[in-house]
Amino acid sequence: MERDRFQENVLRAGEIFILSQWVQSQIVDLLILKQHPRIRGRFVKSVERVPRTLVVKRARYWQRDFGSIASEFEQEFPLSQAAVHDLHTLLAFRNALGHSYVSCARDYFLYRPSGKRGRKTRKLVKLWNVEKKKDSARPVLFKISFVEDARYLKAYYVITRMDQVHLSEAASYIGVPHGRIR
Repeated sequence: MERDRFQENVLRAGEIFILSQWVQSQIVDLLILKQHPRIRGRFVKSVERVPRTLVVKRARYWQRDFGSIASEFEQEFPLSQAAVHDLHTLLAFRNALGHSYVSCARDYFLYRPSGKRGRKTRKLVKLWNVEKKKDSARPVLFKISFVEDARYLKAYYVITRMDQVHLSEAASYIGVPHGRIR
């Protein structure tokens, strides 16, 4: 394996992971602003000063996992099927990256889903469009590589749609300019 392939995979995976955190931060702000309408006006008007409620609530959300935040977002906002699909896809990539086995000796990460293997594995196979091999490990083990442009671009486009389409719509729904939470 070339060292360059390992570095490319790590850089791309890191970018996807950090961008998924950025999406999560936007979702958190949207949830807080929806639940506390009295601070929206101050938040939109003043770039220099963030309302104390927002600061305190953000800190509480930082203690939660992305899955529970994504579920709350689905309950609080009228999301399209495409938005829900993109949110679940992003969550799957994020969890896989955050719980992968990483080695400098390979240009991919290894990920084994936890929980109810059958349902979760089928969902990941469908989301990532991978084939399950007859002789695959049990429980299933995924090789994740962002060296291939197709996988990297799929994750990148999901993040782009979340930001530019779905989160923009959610911000508009509560009357907050999307650029203000970006």
